[in-house]
Amino acid sequence: MTNILEFKEKLKHFYAKYDVYIVPAIKFIIAFVALTIIKENVGYMKQLNNVVIILLISLMCSVLPANSISIFSMIFIILNMSAVSVEAAVVALILMFVMFLLYFRFSPNMGYLLVITPIMFFIKIPYLVPIIVGLLCNFTAIVPISFGVVVYYVLYFVKANSAALSSYSADNIISRVTFILDGIINNKSMLVVIVGFAITVAIVYIIRKLSIDHAWLIAVITGGIVEIIMIIIGDYMFSIEIALAELIIGTVISIILGIFFQFFVFSVDYSRTENVQFEDDDYYYYVKAVPKINVTQTNKKVKKINERNMTEVTDRKKTDIDKREQSKHIRDKK
Repeated sequence: MTNILEFKEKLKHFYAKYDVYIVPAIKFIIAFVALTIIKENVGYMKQLNNVVIILLISLMCSVLPANSISIFSMIFIILNMSAVSVEAAVVALILMFVMFLLYFRFSPNMGYLLVITPIMFFIKIPYLVPIIVGLLCNFTAIVPISFGVVVYYVLYFVKANSAALSSYSADNIISRVTFILDGIINNKSMLVVIVGFAITVAIVYIIRKLSIDHAWLIAVITGGIVEIIMIIIGDYMFSIEIALAELIIGTVISIILGIFFQFFVFSVDYSRTENVQFEDDDYYYYVKAVPKINVTQTNKKVKKINERNMTEVTDRKKTDIDKREQSKHIRDKK
């Protein structure tokens, strides 16, 4: 445990020292992964999905505000969709325009969640997102998470129905728009996931704000259980085919990662909890103080003494002893 705490402190000091380089690097990685996922799933415009272009845009995002990643990602999605169906691109443009209006109204500083949420879906651990967000953010984070879920299901719909979208004749625009709207808006799986994620974020946030011992740990475990229950209920109500084994395994992995994350972000020693009471002219105050677990790193300097130095020290000691003995012998004679 001590070694882990020391590693945590080293990470904190490393980030504090090199954050000017670490933050742009993280933004570059997120942008590159997001654009690569878009290329792999709906990369129908070959001219746009060149690796060099993706690298250049990722470099731009690394020095721009975090919201630039979500903006460039949406532009990539719309342009790629236009290569399959102009109607699908227009519907996606309107949908994303509405999402951005609501997003900038409620949570303008959480643009990274719009991008990270679909990424987590593609790497098969989406259930980690509401747990971590509930630990770090507040209720407004539900908005960008929900829009991130919508983005994922839009990509999934276009990828799964690209042949059908491109086969509609140009004269049958209404049928194509109806098909797109029905596939995106009336997607029951998407609605179940949005509701489940929103309730999970709310429950995790409420529990971790309680003044009880191990509140964050309880919030992580409870959030994972709530996710499973909500999605199973949605499966039963709307007759959705959900891979139950994948749901349970993904949630268990998310809980384990959430506990690991909680240890690094919120590690406290409940055995040394103090309850303090004091007052001023207007109020009585009852305060519960829980100390953080910190490990002080000591810089130990070990001086190496070679054989030559040891010989010199020994010789000096012998000389001093001889001098003392001679002085004693002279005093005895006197």
